[in-house]
Amino acid sequence: MTLEELRNEAKINFYPWTQVDSSIYSQLLTGGYKNGAFDQIKYELYLHTRYQKAISMTSIPVFYLEPNNRITINDTTTNTYGDFVVQSINLTLGPGANMSTTCNEIAERF
Repeated sequence: MTLEELRNEAKINFYPWTQVDSSIYSQLLTGGYKNGAFDQIKYELYLHTRYQKAISMTSIPVFYLEPNNRITINDTTTNTYGDFVVQSINLTLGPGANMSTTCNEIAERF
Protein backbone atom coordinates (compact mmCIF):
# COMPACT_ATOMS: atom_id res chain seq x y z
CA MET A 1 0.00 0.00 0.00
CA THR A 2 1.13 3.49 -0.70
CA LEU A 3 1.27 6.22 1.89
CA GLU A 4 -1.79 7.89 0.37
CA GLU A 5 -3.83 4.65 0.59
CA LEU A 6 -2.81 4.15 4.23
CA ARG A 7 -3.78 7.72 5.06
CA ASN A 8 -7.20 7.32 3.40
CA GLU A 9 -7.81 4.00 5.18
CA ALA A 10 -7.09 5.67 8.54
CA LYS A 11 -9.51 8.50 7.72
CA ILE A 12 -12.26 6.09 6.63
CA ASN A 13 -11.94 3.97 9.78
CA PHE A 14 -11.58 7.06 12.03
CA TYR A 15 -8.12 5.97 13.21
CA PRO A 16 -5.91 8.69 14.63
CA TRP A 17 -2.83 9.07 12.45
CA THR A 18 0.20 11.23 12.06
CA GLN A 19 3.01 11.40 9.58
CA VAL A 20 6.50 11.68 11.01
CA ASP A 21 9.67 12.46 9.11
CA SER A 22 11.95 9.43 8.90
CA SER A 23 14.82 11.25 10.64
CA ILE A 24 12.60 11.96 13.66
CA TYR A 25 11.21 8.42 13.65
CA SER A 26 14.69 6.90 13.67
CA GLN A 27 15.57 8.97 16.74
CA LEU A 28 12.43 7.77 18.54
CA LEU A 29 13.07 4.16 17.66
CA THR A 30 14.76 2.40 20.56
CA GLY A 31 14.52 -1.07 21.80
CA GLY A 32 15.30 -4.15 19.89
CA TYR A 33 14.78 -7.59 21.31
CA LYS A 34 16.80 -6.88 24.48
CA ASN A 35 15.27 -3.49 25.34
CA GLY A 36 11.55 -3.89 24.77
CA ALA A 37 8.90 -1.63 26.27
CA PHE A 38 7.38 -4.51 28.24
CA ASP A 39 10.73 -5.32 29.86
CA GLN A 40 11.20 -1.67 30.82
CA ILE A 41 7.70 -1.52 32.33
CA LYS A 42 8.37 -4.66 34.38
CA TYR A 43 11.65 -3.19 35.61
CA GLU A 44 10.09 0.15 36.60
CA LEU A 45 7.24 -1.60 38.42
CA TYR A 46 9.72 -3.77 40.31
CA LEU A 47 11.86 -0.80 41.21
CA HIS A 48 9.03 1.42 42.46
CA THR A 49 6.58 -1.05 44.01
CA ARG A 50 8.70 -3.61 45.84
CA TYR A 51 8.68 -3.75 49.61
CA GLN A 52 11.61 -2.01 51.17
CA LYS A 53 13.40 -3.63 54.06
CA ALA A 54 14.07 -1.30 57.00
CA ILE A 55 16.27 -2.22 59.93
CA SER A 56 17.07 -0.63 63.26
CA MET A 57 20.24 -1.51 65.13
CA THR A 58 21.89 -0.52 68.38
CA SER A 59 25.65 -0.48 68.74
CA ILE A 60 28.55 1.31 70.34
CA PRO A 61 28.96 4.84 68.93
CA VAL A 62 30.53 5.09 65.49
CA PHE A 63 31.32 8.79 65.26
CA TYR A 64 32.30 8.87 61.58
CA LEU A 65 28.94 7.45 60.44
CA GLU A 66 26.52 10.03 59.04
CA PRO A 67 23.02 9.90 57.53
CA ASN A 68 22.86 9.08 53.80
CA ASN A 69 25.98 6.89 54.02
CA ARG A 70 25.88 3.50 52.34
CA ILE A 71 26.73 0.57 54.61
CA THR A 72 26.97 -3.18 54.06
CA ILE A 73 25.44 -5.52 56.63
CA ASN A 74 26.22 -9.24 56.89
CA ASP A 75 24.50 -10.65 59.96
CA THR A 76 24.07 -14.42 60.14
CA THR A 77 22.08 -14.24 63.40
CA THR A 78 19.16 -12.33 61.89
CA ASN A 79 19.86 -13.45 58.30
CA THR A 80 20.24 -9.84 57.17
CA TYR A 81 22.49 -9.24 54.19
CA GLY A 82 22.87 -6.39 51.72
CA ASP A 83 23.54 -2.72 51.27
CA PHE A 84 21.61 -0.16 53.28
CA VAL A 85 21.40 3.64 53.52
CA VAL A 86 21.56 5.22 56.96
CA GLN A 87 18.40 7.28 57.50
CA SER A 88 18.79 8.50 61.07
CA ILE A 89 21.17 8.21 63.99
CA ASN A 90 20.38 8.69 67.68
CA LEU A 91 23.46 9.06 69.82
CA THR A 92 23.79 9.40 73.57
CA LEU A 93 26.96 10.70 75.14
CA GLY A 94 28.51 9.60 78.40
CA PRO A 95 29.73 6.37 79.95
CA GLY A 96 28.03 3.31 78.47
CA ALA A 97 26.78 5.31 75.49
CA ASN A 98 24.81 3.59 72.74
CA MET A 99 24.01 4.55 69.18
CA SER A 100 20.69 3.65 67.53
CA THR A 101 20.64 3.64 63.74
CA THR A 102 17.72 3.28 61.31
CA CYS A 103 18.57 2.06 57.78
CA ASN A 104 16.67 1.32 54.56
CA GLU A 105 17.64 -1.29 52.01
CA ILE A 106 19.01 -0.11 48.68
CA ALA A 107 17.15 -1.36 45.62
CA GLU A 108 19.75 -2.53 43.14
CA ARG A 109 19.23 -1.38 39.58
CA PHE A 110 19.80 -3.94 36.87
